[in-house]
Amino acid sequence: MTGKVITGPVADAILRFVEPVIYKWRHLMHAFLILLTALFCVQTMRLEPDAGWLKTVPLEHPYMQTFRQYYKDFGGANTILVALIQDKSKGEIYNPQFMDSLQHATDDVFFLPGTDRARVTSLFTPNLLYVENVEGGLAGSTVIPHDYQPTPEVLQKVRSNVAKAQAIGRFVTNDQSGALIMTELMEKLPADVNTSATSDRMDSGAVAATSSAAEYGQRIILTPDSKFDRLVQTFREKVLHVRSDPTKLDYNKVGTYLDKLRAKYEKNGIHVAIIGFAMIVHDMADASLQVAGFFLLTLVITGILLWIYCGSFKLGLIPLGSSIVAVVWEMGALRCLGFGLDPFAILVPFLILAVSVSHGVQYVNAWVDEVHRGNNSYDASLGTFRRLAIAGTIALLTDIAGFATIYLIKIDSIREMSINAVLGGMAIIVANKMLVPIWLTMIKVRNVDAFVERQNKRDATLDKVWWWLSGVTQPKRATIVLLCSGIVLGWAIWGKQNLTIGDAIKGVPELRPDSRFNQDVNAITDNFQIAVDQLKVIAESKPNGCVDYQLMNQVDRFSWAMDNTDGVASSLSMLTMAKLAYQGLSEGRLNALVLPRNQFALAQATALVPTTSGMLNDDCSAIAVYMFTRDHKADTVAGIVDAVKTFNATNRKDFFDRTKDVDAAYCDTQYQTFQALKQAQADIITYGAAGDTPDPAKLTEARSRQTDLQVKYASMPKDCPVNFALATGNVGVMAATNEVVKAEEGQVVLWVYLVILALLWLCFRSWRGILCIVLPLGLVSVMGYAVMAALNIGMKVATLPVLALAVGIGVDYGIYVYGVMAAGLAEGKSLRVAYFETLRGTGKAVIFTGITLAASVTTWLMSQLQFQIDMGLLLLFMFTANMLGAIVVLPAIASFLHATPAARD
Repeated sequence: MTGKVITGPVADAILRFVEPVIYKWRHLMHAFLILLTALFCVQTMRLEPDAGWLKTVPLEHPYMQTFRQYYKDFGGANTILVALIQDKSKGEIYNPQFMDSLQHATDDVFFLPGTDRARVTSLFTPNLLYVENVEGGLAGSTVIPHDYQPTPEVLQKVRSNVAKAQAIGRFVTNDQSGALIMTELMEKLPADVNTSATSDRMDSGAVAATSSAAEYGQRIILTPDSKFDRLVQTFREKVLHVRSDPTKLDYNKVGTYLDKLRAKYEKNGIHVAIIGFAMIVHDMADASLQVAGFFLLTLVITGILLWIYCGSFKLGLIPLGSSIVAVVWEMGALRCLGFGLDPFAILVPFLILAVSVSHGVQYVNAWVDEVHRGNNSYDASLGTFRRLAIAGTIALLTDIAGFATIYLIKIDSIREMSINAVLGGMAIIVANKMLVPIWLTMIKVRNVDAFVERQNKRDATLDKVWWWLSGVTQPKRATIVLLCSGIVLGWAIWGKQNLTIGDAIKGVPELRPDSRFNQDVNAITDNFQIAVDQLKVIAESKPNGCVDYQLMNQVDRFSWAMDNTDGVASSLSMLTMAKLAYQGLSEGRLNALVLPRNQFALAQATALVPTTSGMLNDDCSAIAVYMFTRDHKADTVAGIVDAVKTFNATNRKDFFDRTKDVDAAYCDTQYQTFQALKQAQADIITYGAAGDTPDPAKLTEARSRQTDLQVKYASMPKDCPVNFALATGNVGVMAATNEVVKAEEGQVVLWVYLVILALLWLCFRSWRGILCIVLPLGLVSVMGYAVMAALNIGMKVATLPVLALAVGIGVDYGIYVYGVMAAGLAEGKSLRVAYFETLRGTGKAVIFTGITLAASVTTWLMSQLQFQIDMGLLLLFMFTANMLGAIVVLPAIASFLHATPAARD
């Protein structure tokens, strides 16, 4: 295998510039690179986990605009549920011991770091009320009396109040053996929050005591005290569009607090179940040591196999060492840019290690060939560099471009994964194209003749295998391979249709089905009527719309329609409470459980539902309709969302058919005007907020805008149909995420392949070469979707980047194999001979790399994290399938594209 894989004026000019830097000044360059590696190693040691709930959410999606607009009124989707359930043998909860535990647990949840205290709800909070019919009208109060004492008489009264408040199934288990505490977390901490009090609620080890929200918040953000830090912050905000926020909630701390809470109350026959995003992050963080262990195990397995393959311990260390350096540079650069390591991005360091090993093995393999020809270490390294540097760099640039394309998906966690992978790709270029050549000039083979003889014996043993395998370039065998590939492609296209966009299983797919979190999910869903998954739809009408029967009737019909939608366990809105109030005002008559048509009766009934209930906003222009879903599987979510959209469209059409004095254009203008008016009111608060620096110019403009919009809105008094706006609640967020993934996944893969095609054209300037490389790669990608469907792995934020990132391995394989084979053809060799020689060198390295990487990720199957198991299965398939595609399918395609008799024989 002689000659350069890629040559030409540009390639020669690049080599003339780069060679002196690496070889003439190699000792100085080596010292400089080692120094940089040490600095990046320090930064890597400072890297911390960085999980954020909003990072996994497509904030620009219309559903999320609704979510953010109504967050203050109806809360969000970042819910924490804490259930205390006592043993069945202890009977009901109305005993001093359990009630004391519930009261103190409620207090601890109230001081949970980052909790929205106004939304903490349990039997012991003042926002859980009951209403009853008494002589002379209605009476009501909190479920727990203000003079509560755990006496038998008071506890019996509490039992009665729980029933009156219809809390059974919601905040008390169906058999009344347990109770629930519910709260919501804020993504950001208020600037004036002092968290030292929350830190002391459990014990000194629960959450580190801090004196301010900024200290409590995200620790990895660089404080812009120096010019470098300010430069980094500017780059993040202006180029990467990532905002640094020192008040960001640390979910691992929240999870630690909740874990301490569990340990505190899980005793004396009480079982504590806790679910929420913070607990997912905490459980994943607890598994981080195991993940690090898998990484070390991967290094050990890879090192042993490299030692066996290279026939020399020192040679085996070179690709392994350069791969470790690449990962250190990747992680250190990530820290320098102010990022942390997202738990969902654990794939990236393994992937960088894999790609780096692939390139390192190619270099060492080619260096050994040069030594076989009698060259010393220096000349062998220089010859290898001239042959592989350009091809390898182009392959890595192709990888980097592919990694960068997933940045197009507007979800922060995926974008951070893209940045992470791009940094890793750039680190590989430095480690493999600079450090490895320098190290190969320094390595000394003590007995060159004995080393060459050992290599020759091993090669001679394998030559029969390579010659047999090179027969795939012959027409008959190639035809069989391509027919089999066509059958596999047909299966993959058929299987891809069953791929689920979103969660494919019940529970949290990031954790194993038998994990404590998923067991807690089952405990809550089995004991309470409310589901842990909820979708909130906002019924938007007009100010004081609660007293308009025509509008409220639409909301009532919507709730009924949703109750009868497959996948919805139950629904709840302020009208549910208003009907109960009207029935109470009507002396409890059964036929009075309806929505009153009389405006004054309707006003009286709805007035009994306070805005603090989280079911309506201040002026009752918006009402939240809660839908508790049976699960959050993708099919369930999509079906409910479609039902909401269908009802909204049908209701709108029916309204305009009945009402001839308004039309769609009028109502659309009215709606847009009202939304703009609310935005102007919000801007007035923002620009003139107490404690902030007022902006007089913007404040004046907002007030002027508010006045104009008030006049315009007042001139449009006619009723319009209620708009049922999607969505908030955790299912609403899932629906938005699933829609973004479904819409953009195909575009991302398309861009990946367009970039690959462009760079391959620059690399080979041959349509035959492009087809030989891309067709096997495309086959493996389509098969990847089918494998995901077969393994019941849903396409979501955690799994979406896997196939796109793993394409990089296939590109490397294809470029090296085809490049060396094409060089042999250019020298006049037949296709079979050219491919035989390719197999003896580059092909052998590709096969070894594929087997090594597959063996390494097999260890992931023992992980406690389900999504790491899923990623391991996918990567196991991708590494193996890409290797087979490059070794078997690529030459079979070449046998027809290079179909001259001279090329074949």
